[in-house]
Amino acid sequence: MTISKRIVFTLSILFSFTFIVPAHVFAAPYNIADATFTQVALDVTDQEDCPTAMIFNNDGGKLYVIGACSNEINEYALATPYDISTATFTQMAFDTLSDIDTPSDMLFNDDGTVLYIMDRGDSLFDQKDITAYALATPYDISTATLT
Repeated sequence: MTISKRIVFTLSILFSFTFIVPAHVFAAPYNIADATFTQVALDVTDQEDCPTAMIFNNDGGKLYVIGACSNEINEYALATPYDISTATFTQMAFDTLSDIDTPSDMLFNDDGTVLYIMDRGDSLFDQKDITAYALATPYDISTATLT
């Protein structure tokens, strides 16, 4: 008996001015040339009007979205790992307003104990910084403290 399984790969792209996260399906992994739009997978406008970046925790059970309007990192629980169409808002996980002018991206280190946030500044002439936050619990942004 032969069992065949079609695996699809989904790319989620964050649009700063459309306030939605659309999903795209790929026939081959990481090949954006053959991507097709499937659906609007997540609308984050109730929490953030200017989303700039998103990141998953290590097991894909949480999605974090950061934005330039609120300077907050909002947390969403995913019923199916890495599937943002199953996301439910859970909490405002962290407020970066006191440390960062305009957050533009974020990244975990390899073991999830540090979160790096890029600050693009408010103008062309502002200093661009990367701020590091220690995470007391790996991949849990709500436990972040400035290092």
